Amino acid sequence: AADVPGERWNGLLYNDWPGFVAEGEEVRYVGDVVAAVAAVDRHTAREAASLVEVEYQPLPAVLDPAAALEPGAPRVNPVHDNLLSRSVIRRGDADAALAASAHVVSGTWTTQRIEHLFLEPESALAEPLSDGRLRLCSQGQGVFDDRRQVARFLCIREDRIFAEMVPNGGAFGGKEDMSVQAQTALLAWLTGRPVKLTLSREESVRLHPKRHPLTMHFT
Repeated sequence: AADVPGERWNGLLYNDWPGFVAEGEEVRYVGDVVAAVAAVDRHTAREAASLVEVEYQPLPAVLDPAAALEPGAPRVNPVHDNLLSRSVIRRGDADAALAASAHVVSGTWTTQRIEHLFLEPESALAEPLSDGRLRLCSQGQGVFDDRRQVARFLCIREDRIFAEMVPNGGAFGGKEDMSVQAQTALLAWLTGRPVKLTLSREESVRLHPKRHPLTMHFT
């Protein structure tokens, strides 16, 4: 994290996801990135990454959205409260309509958390160009979002990044958020050499966001 020249926190709507978790900060899930290693080949890089030692202090976990809204619940993210937002839509007089109804039925429905499990894992390529720009080949789903967030990460103007979308195979929404683009760009920016970063299947499942479950109360 100390090597990030710009803002470590990125996001599509809120900048609430760290590209690197700094020493002494809290990690929030098993996919949080604490370090990245660049090497001349995959084997050497993974051998070096296995030498990184991290000391963790277990803290009370918040595993249920309803529990996260209880008074005194641990704050999950330092950028915003556990209640991210509230939306209210009103149309007509629902109370009067229900009161005049012959039958009223209420229920609660839930959906499951979905792992997108696309065949092609996340992969990005960053290459320093001779004119001082950085070429970023991204497997994401939004070239301008990726360019904006990587530029913010590196603390450079957006026009210094030539971002290019490459065919990402499956995505289904799971590649809208950043995954490896910022870390790949940083490694290339610091080393001055092309860097390619590809997640293993296990790393992909651990790292990328999931299609979140819903709990819906209807009357």
